[in-house]
Amino acid sequence: MAVLREENERLRTEYVRARQTSYRRTAAALLGIGVLAFLAGGLLRGVRDVLFVLGAIGVFGGVLTWYLTPERVLTVGVSESVYDAVASNGAQLRDELGLQATSVYVPAPDGPRLFVPQHQEYSIPESLDAVFLTGSDAERGVALTPSGQRLVAELDRTRTGPAPDTLRAAVSQLGDAVVEQFEVADAIRVAESTADDRVVVTIEGSAFGSLSDFDHPVVSVLGCGLAQTQDTPIAVSHVDDTTVAFETA
Repeated sequence: MAVLREENERLRTEYVRARQTSYRRTAAALLGIGVLAFLAGGLLRGVRDVLFVLGAIGVFGGVLTWYLTPERVLTVGVSESVYDAVASNGAQLRDELGLQATSVYVPAPDGPRLFVPQHQEYSIPESLDAVFLTGSDAERGVALTPSGQRLVAELDRTRTGPAPDTLRAAVSQLGDAVVEQFEVADAIRVAESTADDRVVVTIEGSAFGSLSDFDHPVVSVLGCGLAQTQDTPIAVSHVDDTTVAFETA
């Protein structure tokens, strides 16, 4: 028994160390992007405000990622305060660039991306690797890492059965995780599902304030999860105080 306990402790320590290494590499990348954005902002006056906002997001996200290691448990108040800053920066970025209020979660090999188009009539670019998308008019906008990406990745790693094959089934599975595992909402249920390509979801007791905020974590987890399990872009087509509609884009 003593040998087993020692082995379990060793495995837990190695797991934590591996997770910390992954987080710190991500933090270093975010910090690098933030510093480059600040430097570019000093040189390019025409887009200085936008670059400074991106720089602030990168540095802020890098510092948080470096210090908030996976084994720490944060209170809802702390988490909400952190998200408020991210939401404010995202909303400012959207306003500065004249982007639409539409959020589209797009599946990608390295995890879903958040596409925010510049025009109401939009097309999703083939590549979302860059932040600023400057292709055709319909493809213009920004592509960002959504707040729900890593949480959905954790769910994918722990899923034991096949991925849900319908929007309703996927919302049910993701909703259980948001409520029971992540504990950032009191209840999530399907309010309406009129077709295979659209589902309306009621979210009660969100820990992060208004669902209409930029890339709201609960909305983001659902959007990322739906995009990943259904392998198709998912647009948030309607948001109010407690209701969100997701549909294939």
